[in-house]
Amino acid sequence: GEKLDLCEAEAIGDSRPCTCHQGAEQVPQFHLRVSDGKYIHSIFRVPSLSEYPGIGRSRHNAICLLADDQVSRFHAYLESTPEGWVVLKNGSRKTGLGSSNGTFVNSNCTRIGPEGYQLYVGDVIAVGATELVVQAGAVPETVCTS
Repeated sequence: GEKLDLCEAEAIGDSRPCTCHQGAEQVPQFHLRVSDGKYIHSIFRVPSLSEYPGIGRSRHNAICLLADDQVSRFHAYLESTPEGWVVLKNGSRKTGLGSSNGTFVNSNCTRIGPEGYQLYVGDVIAVGATELVVQAGAVPETVCTS
């Protein structure tokens, strides 16, 4: 799939050096669409990656999946690398604890370890009974169907 990064200039093939990640607000150019589970057809806006947006049942997560009882309170989170790529990590950044329920990418073939997983457009993230598809383009707000 297409590399998922933070820089719109890179995404359109601009060859100039990217400076958008250096101390600036890291605004992701992607969103997550639910393809399976209780939140099917929901679209989740991904806020600034400098906030380490979380995925889980707790309302403190940017992507709150309260109705999915197979999801941990702090199941996974997103962060950027110095190169500007987006990685998915298992568990909570604040506590450093991993989710014992597991976080998977692409049909449960890849279980996320402590080093995380570099995301690409089209990847399917599985947390609990919910599947989230990484899609290109930022969206202005979350649209939740549950």
